Amino acid sequence: MLRNARKEIGFIAVNYDSAEATAHLLDDLRLQDTTTSRLTVVVADTSRSAAPLASLRAGDRNEPEVRFLFMGDNPGYFGAAARALRTIWGQHVPDWIIVSNADVRLPQHDLMARIAELPAGGGVVAPRVLSGRTGLDQNPYLRRRPRPARIYCNRIIHRVPMLYWMLNAQYRLKRGLRRPLLLFVQQNSVVAGHGCRAQLR
Repeated sequence: MLRNARKEIGFIAVNYDSAEATAHLLDDLRLQDTTTSRLTVVVADTSRSAAPLASLRAGDRNEPEVRFLFMGDNPGYFGAAARALRTIWGQHVPDWIIVSNADVRLPQHDLMARIAELPAGGGVVAPRVLSGRTGLDQNPYLRRRPRPARIYCNRIIHRVPMLYWMLNAQYRLKRGLRRPLLLFVQQNSVVAGHGCRAQLR
C-alpha cells in the first residue's frame, strides 16, 4: 500500500500520576502493526507535576510519533482529550482518534491494522472492557446506548445505595438477553463506551 494511502490514527492517552502504566501502554503501542496506518501517540498529562513522566519523555525524544503534552492543570478526561486534539492536530484531524486511559493494555498487536480497515464515516466504535480477573465484559453500555435521560437517572440512582443494588441485580438478570450494537454519533464528539459524552467543538 502506498505510504500516502495509509490511514492516520491518533491515540490520546490521558495520564494522571500513572507513569508506570503509561510506560506499559507505550510499550504495547510500539508493538502495533502499523503497515496500513500512520500512528501518532499523544500522552495528555493532567498530573500536578511533569516530573513523573520526565524519564519517559527523555526516552521517547527520538520518536516523532510519540508526543507528550503537559496540561499544567487538570481539565478532566474529555477536556484533556479535546485540548490534545486541538493542540497537536488543529484542523487536520486524523482518520481515527482513540482516547484512552493510560492504564489500558493492548495485547492484540493488530489493533491499529483492524482500525485502519474500518470504513470511513463511522462515528464511534466502543471497546469491550474485559476484567483482567474474570475475562468478563465490564462495559454494560456497549450493549445498548443510553439516552440522555437514562444517564441523568443513573447519577441519581448511584446516590441511593439500596436503589442502586436492586437495579444492579435486575441488570444482571437481563444481561444475557442483550446483544452488542455498534455505536454511531455525530462528528466532532468524544464518546466513552460507558455512556459519557462531550462535544469537542
